[in-house]
Amino acid sequence: MRFHTSTLRSAPSIHTGVVALVALLGGCTFFTDEDPERGELTISVRAETVTRESNNKQFEKLGHTLNAKYDVSVHMVSYRSIDAAGEPIVSTGTIVIPDMPEGSGRIPLLSYQHGTVVKRTSVPSLFAQERAVAIGFASLGYVAVIPDYVGLGPV
Repeated sequence: MRFHTSTLRSAPSIHTGVVALVALLGGCTFFTDEDPERGELTISVRAETVTRESNNKQFEKLGHTLNAKYDVSVHMVSYRSIDAAGEPIVSTGTIVIPDMPEGSGRIPLLSYQHGTVVKRTSVPSLFAQERAVAIGFASLGYVAVIPDYVGLGPV
């Protein structure tokens, strides 16, 4: 499991932040003038809202203490990318955003790279247990991004 963090300034709207983060999801290689649509958001669906209280209870059931600070919104996204052969594809992932007050300043970004999976039903956008890691980090104040990995998402 690898984690990468960086920092973003709080965006004026959730959708602006989601679009910016989707560009990061597709950023495994450099964008060029030859692939101007790469990273383009094709679908963004707000899948659920998780309250800090329910998040704390879920972690307590697992024997852990979380002390969540924020409610979070979970967004399922799809975006244009390329596969290993350089062919255009649509990739999917999940973005979890903390519900922080406007003007909170910088919001850290965490990219969660889950372990290898072999079934489509095990990717974070479909598998709640894997998504719970990102929800936990977001409830502590991070914007968490989780790709489904090429070819394994619901698209």
